[in-house]
Formats: sequence, C-alpha cells, structure tokens
Amino acid sequence: MLDYLNYIFGFFFSSWWLFLPLVTYYIVRDKHFLTVRFNYLGSVKQVHLEVKIPAGVTKTARAMEEVFSSLSGVYRPGNWYRRFIDGFIPPYYIFMLVLHDHRLKFYIRCPEVLKDFVMSRIYSQYPDAIINEVEEPLVDLPPEVPNPTYDIWGSDFKFGHPVNNSQVYPLRTYDVWEKLPEEQQIDPISVISEGSNHISEKEWLIFQIFAMPVSGNDELFGGKWKDEGKKVVDKLIGRKEDEEPGPFAYIVEFMKNLFLAPFTQIEWKVGQKDEKERQWPTLMQHLTPAEKEKVAGVENKISKPGFYSGLRAAYIGKSDVFDTNLSKNRALIFGFLKIFEGFNILIPDQNMITTVSYPNFHYNEKLFFRRKYLYFYLKGEFRPDSLFLLNSEELASLYHVPLKVVPPPGLEREMVKKIPPPPEIPLAEF
Repeated sequence: MLDYLNYIFGFFFSSWWLFLPLVTYYIVRDKHFLTVRFNYLGSVKQVHLEVKIPAGVTKTARAMEEVFSSLSGVYRPGNWYRRFIDGFIPPYYIFMLVLHDHRLKFYIRCPEVLKDFVMSRIYSQYPDAIINEVEEPLVDLPPEVPNPTYDIWGSDFKFGHPVNNSQVYPLRTYDVWEKLPEEQQIDPISVISEGSNHISEKEWLIFQIFAMPVSGNDELFGGKWKDEGKKVVDKLIGRKEDEEPGPFAYIVEFMKNLFLAPFTQIEWKVGQKDEKERQWPTLMQHLTPAEKEKVAGVENKISKPGFYSGLRAAYIGKSDVFDTNLSKNRALIFGFLKIFEGFNILIPDQNMITTVSYPNFHYNEKLFFRRKYLYFYLKGEFRPDSLFLLNSEELASLYHVPLKVVPPPGLEREMVKKIPPPPEIPLAEF
C-alpha cells in the first residue's frame, strides 16, 4: 500500500509542471477577460443621441418594437480569437430615461459607427422626430457620488421567476394593455412622465437599459435562450424531449448487429424514432386557460429578436432634498416596474442595491462603497452583473414614447418640426 502511495505522490511531484499551464489558465482567465474586454470597450467611441417627438404625433409602442427589431440586425458574433484574445464584445445600445428639472428625456447611447444607422431606424417609424447628438446626459453631476453635496440610491434589477429564474418567461408587454378598453389602458411611460413633475432641478431619476442583440444559439451571450424556451414549452405541454443517445448505445448496437449479421437482417434502431414516438400526444388540450396563455407567451418571446439585457435605476439628489424625497422616488421606480409583472417579474439584485432597511445606512462603509460603485458605472460603462433576455416587444414596452392614450405633461416635446432649407438655395462657403 505504501509503495502504491509513494508511486502516486512521486509521479505528481515529478510531473507537476505538466499541469501548471492548465492551473494558471483557470487562475488568470477571469482577469484576462476583464482586462481585454475593458481595453476593447475603451477603443470603441460612443455617442449619445437625444430623441424628441413633436407634439401631435401619434404612435404606439408597436412602432418602437419595429425600431428594436431593426436595431437587432447589427449582431456580430465574432470569432474565437476576437472574443478571447482581443476581448471583442458584440455591439450594444444603452437606452436611457432621465427625469430632471420636471422633464422626462429620452437618450440612446451607441457606438459612433452606428449613429446614422440608429437615427435612420428611428426616422423610419417616427419621421417627424428630432434627433440630436448631445454630450453625456449626466455631465452636470460631480465625478464622484456620494459626497457631502449629493447622495444616491439605486439598484440593478434581474428576473425573478419562481422556477429556476428562467429568462424565457415573458414580462407583461404593451400588447396586453393595448387590448384593453381605452379607459383601462395605463401606459407605464406616462406613469414615469407624471412622476417627473416632482423631480426638481436638484434631482435626477435615471433608468438605464442595456441591450445587446444576440442570436438564439450564442452560448456566451444569451445562453442559447431559444433552445431553453423550446425545452420550457415541451415541459409545459408534456411533450417528450428528444434525447440524443450516448456513444455507448451506438457501440452496443454495432456489436449486436455484427454478431447477428450472418443469421438475420439487421436493424439500426438507436437514434431512430418510430411513428408512434413522433405522434406522442401532448397535454395541450388538458391545460387550463392560464397555462395555455403561459405556453403562448413563451413561444411568442422566443419567436422575436432577442437582446441580452440589463436594467438599472437610480435616484440622485442634493443632500437637502435627498432624504425627504427618497421614499416617493423609490416608490415611483418600483411602481413603474410592477406594471410589467406577468409570467416573469423584475426584482432588485441584492448584490447591487445600495441600501438596506436599517438605521444610519449613510454611514455604513460597505453600502457607501456600493453606492460609489453604482454611480461609477451609471456615468461610465454599463457593466451589469445581472443579465437576462428581453425580446423586441419587451424592450419596446420598457422604452417608448407615450403618445396614444394620455399626453404626458412631463414629456419634453418639440412644438414644431425643424425643416431644412430647400436644396436649390445655394449655400455660402467660408
């Protein structure tokens, strides 16, 4: 026994260098990805676009869904070398709702090379829109918050479905409230716009939506979400999943047929389904209306373009108004997100929420740095720890111009459409 152990330990200590590259890879992998992706993002120049809609334009959230569907066309997966060596990240957008000084403003952050593409997609559905390139929307805020003058509350949000936090269960979307009678329709953006009435020039209420177009079979970005959706549907309706036989089953069948070949006609059955298995009945006819609606919701979600998404909300205010207005602004954030509760819900990420329910949280060192961390990414690169899948319909429900039901008083509008001069007028050159 001792000789056996001596042999094992002797082999390990004499050949440890063979395992060193593998161990080193797992130790430095995450650090490497973080570094190369940070460098790659720093090399991509970003621009901010402000979108304004003239008064009198009537468009529903369905128009915004068409915008998101076309914006998904920029998806580029990148090859293995670009992803893991260069730190390549597929193109993405950041959609922002900023409430400040009694106004609600719409911003889009995108790579500079996609600026004209984004503008053309918006103009295709909102031809009267006014789109201007602007500086960073939070440029008037100090470099660091919290500080003696400003404080911040905020959180990242994630899906909170009770079953395995599945990302293919849909949120409640505009398609639901558009089917209601007009007097029962509640546009969630109008709720936010109404809330902007009490946001003074000393306060900012910000929603950021990170949206990276992804395919349905990208394991790194999106986790093969369409395959996951099909499995969820199969489970809900009781359909048997297609199980791929392992290599051992093929070997056993080969050896069996090799032995029987001289005596009888052989059959290859592994991996082949008979007609009865192909027509295996499902439980669809036995489902309740609510269960059928859930199946339809999942199927509808995976049928539309998908975005690997993150959601962040934050309230920033000067110290003399922050404590007084924090509760009602937190209620506005959670009330807004509650409207979207359907087969899935959005809940705060407890690793990123900046406060907890106990006294003197302003002086808690851990929460202080958490607020500082949140503010850093609020003004800089959006790096959410909680990513989930939203399709174009869900994104349009979260971010659209509310113009059909109730004209929101806080929405900043252009009263007229700016018309360029006629092309036949000569322009002076200086």
